[in-house]
Amino acid sequence: MLRSAIVAAQFLTRVPLSRHVVEEHELARAVAYFPLIGALVGAAVAGVAYAVTPLLGLDAAIVTGLVFGALLTGAFHEDGLADACDGLGGGFTRPQMLEIMRDSRIGTYGAVALILLYAARFTLFRGLGGVGLLLALPVASALGRASSVALMAWLPNARAAGMADDVAHALGRGTIALGLATPVVIAVVLIGSAALPTLAAAIVATLGAAFYLRRRLGGITGDTLGAVNVIVEIVTLATAVAWTRLHAPLETLLRWY
Repeated sequence: MLRSAIVAAQFLTRVPLSRHVVEEHELARAVAYFPLIGALVGAAVAGVAYAVTPLLGLDAAIVTGLVFGALLTGAFHEDGLADACDGLGGGFTRPQMLEIMRDSRIGTYGAVALILLYAARFTLFRGLGGVGLLLALPVASALGRASSVALMAWLPNARAAGMADDVAHALGRGTIALGLATPVVIAVVLIGSAALPTLAAAIVATLGAAFYLRRRLGGITGDTLGAVNVIVEIVTLATAVAWTRLHAPLETLLRWY
């Protein structure tokens, strides 16, 4: 269990927890802990922003948190978003789209996607505020990583072979169940009554992405998993902001305990 959690952290972040080279069979077991690591990453980013807000003000603190998040994860999923948008936007056939995704150079679609992503994150972080961000971002990050678990379990790989395909085929039912149950528990514990709409939004976004990827690519790639990850994160944060406007600030959910 501990080894699998460490492997998940090694894969999703730049934290040097071990010098051991990750094997594919280890990664397949570690998928169960992707949402947990995502929640910890979200908590770390929100914590940094919250800690420096008294010194820098909210706007500068949010930027600091976003920079910290990019350094912590190596912009892992953001790179997938850019490559996926370049491929899906610039290719007309499946082979063309897959070939464009292999190109490490960023194109117009990828650049625009990254600009919009960080603009959305900044706006939504600001809408949630300090304590609201501390509660909502770990949930959003966990649900984003859980989308990868669901898509790997459901859809085939769009490429003939590769690590993503090998890992997906090696996923066990227990791994899938734990990976999908973890963000539900995290959401209920952290945001209480707001958990239901955020979970529903994440499910709808994941299902929509799944049907789109099946139609356009015939399945998933590593890049598309990263893209769906950040899309689900943004949709979840947007739902949390809407909830605070329609009902009550997330800070009041602390009384739920």
